[in-house]
Amino acid sequence: MIGELVKVTWEDAHGSAANVVYSIDEIPHCPVQVVSYGILLKEDEVGVSIASEKCDADCWRGYSFIPNGMLIKIEPVKKPRKSRKKIDHQSPDPSTQI
Repeated sequence: MIGELVKVTWEDAHGSAANVVYSIDEIPHCPVQVVSYGILLKEDEVGVSIASEKCDADCWRGYSFIPNGMLIKIEPVKKPRKSRKKIDHQSPDPSTQI
């Protein structure tokens, strides 16, 4: 899948702004599930790296690294099927035939 467009589902940590006050019951105590799309650059025992843009030669930007401990799944994004031209199945107009 290296070099292919992928959908990565993973769990992320989260927090709040320091100027907002919460009671203990209002604070969520679970990760946030995130879905990221990108070109798969590397996948190994450490994690995955994806990028949103390919530049000149083999340069990338807009990259993200996701550690394996946070990964839920990686799926290839399937290319859309080409639509076929619609065939007109109307019978010919008899007045136009010679």
